[in-house]
Amino acid sequence: MLPGQRAVLSDLRTDLMKWRLQRFGPRPRLWYLPDRTVFPHRWEGSNKLRMGSCGKDGRFDPETALFRRYHPRHRHRLGQAHDEIATQTPRIASALYAGPLFPAFGHFLLESLARLWAADRFPDRPILWSVGQGTDHAILQPWMRDILDLLGVTNPILLVTAPVTVDELIVPAPGYEIQYRFGAHHRRFLGKVSHRPEPNRKLWLSRAGVEKVENAGRTALEARL
Repeated sequence: MLPGQRAVLSDLRTDLMKWRLQRFGPRPRLWYLPDRTVFPHRWEGSNKLRMGSCGKDGRFDPETALFRRYHPRHRHRLGQAHDEIATQTPRIASALYAGPLFPAFGHFLLESLARLWAADRFPDRPILWSVGQGTDHAILQPWMRDILDLLGVTNPILLVTAPVTVDELIVPAPGYEIQYRFGAHHRRFLGKVSHRPEPNRKLWLSRAGVEKVENAGRTALEARL
């Protein structure tokens, strides 16, 4: 097979995989990881996030990483192994890993909720959300609780501000990844909300009041709304 033919086949496989994920979404998947230490998260620059869990050997669990996709053919793994060595950590029996708790409304909806499709299967297990080190976000905001109530999530919530060890860490695969996939099982989880938009009306969420965040052409666009 010629190099050009191999490249064409590779592109076809990539396109087929992308079509399948867009059409059917990822299959629901769970990992059961024994004796894991979960860390709070810490940003290093804009594209590396120290986060997730590891075993006794200190190896990072890639199942707990955060992925985003901003390129048509490449996913970017923000989640990296934590460089902190945890000793004398508190221990809990079992918990459901939910990844980072993001204080921004959009990222909370897209990423902080992405693993909670499994909450219905384990309603008695605490949900572990990691909190950013050195931030003042170690609190579940009232609007976050309102969203959880709408989704029927009644699990206890534990915010990880310091390393904690879990005898059995249940890790659901993300039901949503930015610009990559949106699983049918996660759509069903979010679809439990009874409220629906009014027909023929659209809602615009503006970033005009958000500091240090700007969208190109926002002012001109909003002037026409």
